[in-house]
Amino acid sequence: MANTNSLDFNGSSAYVGVGNSSVFNVTSSATWFGWIYPRTFGSNNWIFGKDLSGARSYAVGLSASGTILINKNGGQVTAGTGTAFSVNTWQHYILTYDNSNWIMYINNVSAATVANTGAITTTTTNVDIGRRPFVGSNGYFNIIMCQMGMASTAISSAERTALYSSETLPASTIGYWSFNEGTGAIASDTSGNGNNGTITSATWGKNVPARTNIGAMFALF
Repeated sequence: MANTNSLDFNGSSAYVGVGNSSVFNVTSSATWFGWIYPRTFGSNNWIFGKDLSGARSYAVGLSASGTILINKNGGQVTAGTGTAFSVNTWQHYILTYDNSNWIMYINNVSAATVANTGAITTTTTNVDIGRRPFVGSNGYFNIIMCQMGMASTAISSAERTALYSSETLPASTIGYWSFNEGTGAIASDTSGNGNNGTITSATWGKNVPARTNIGAMFALF
C-alpha cells in the first residue's frame, strides 16, 4: 500500500530506535531498503546504525557527496563510490551484502559495488534509523523517510524488482517500518517480529513518493 504519511528527521536529534532484538544480528548476508528524500548531505548521513563504542556491528548511509557510505565492525568499508543520490527528491534504495560484495541500487538500478568479505560482528547494541550513535551529534541525517526495512539475506533480483515495483516484502524481512501512522510516537514493525520503533524528535509529514503504476513498474513523477 502506498504511503500517505512519512517521517521527517531534522538532522540534529531525530531518530527511531527499534531495539536490540537478536534478529538484527545479521552476519554473512543482509539487505537494507526504503524510500528516502535527503535534504542535505553533511559529513555523516546515516540511515541505519547498529554501532556503539565497544559493540560495533554495522552502519549504512550516504557520504558528503551522496554516495554509498558503509561501516562494518568499526571499520570504514567505503565512502565516495558509485552513483550519488540526489537531494530534494524521492529515491528508492536497496543495499545488499552477501559476504563478497556490498551493492547499492537506486530505483532498482545498480549504483555501486564494493568488494568486501567477512562476517558482521553480532552485538547487543540497539538499531537506530536516522542516526549512528557511535559518532554522536554528527551521526544524524536531514532526511524524510518511509517504508524502511531490513532483511537477513542478500535478496535476489526477482525480490528486488517485486519490492521496488509492487512493495512486496522479501521473505527474509526481519523489520519493516512503513512510517505511515501519521500520528503518535511509535513506528510499528509490520514484519511480524514486533520490533516497534520509538520516535525521538522526528515529525510526521505528508511528503511521500509519488508513483504511477505502468504495467509491472512504478515510475517517479
